[in-house]
Amino acid sequence: MTLTPKGARSGRSSLVDQRVEAGAELRTSPHGKASLELDAGGRLLVDQASALTVNTSTLTLREGRLWVDAFGPTGVTVTTTHGSVVGAKAGFEVVVSATDTRVYCGSAEVTLKAGAE
Repeated sequence: MTLTPKGARSGRSSLVDQRVEAGAELRTSPHGKASLELDAGGRLLVDQASALTVNTSTLTLREGRLWVDAFGPTGVTVTTTHGSVVGAKAGFEVVVSATDTRVYCGSAEVTLKAGAE
């Protein structure tokens, strides 16, 4: 995993128990995965070969796959080039490719909004 703080030119690799600041970019390698906890309440599992920008309760997934356990009161929003997904007290997966975004809701409900954010 590589983490690039907002405004930095390069990132750091292989982070363990590291705080991720708002606006940071996270990228997993083709063989690596990552797990994060959001201050607003939520847990993320980032799959191999994924890239996203992390904020307090909003994530921008540019490529790859992400599982979200949105247990906080405000929920978690995942934006992509194809639209956005909002889940509160829900478990859901978002998969982004060049041609589409796929969403799987494992528990509770999510709200989908089509169109670029």
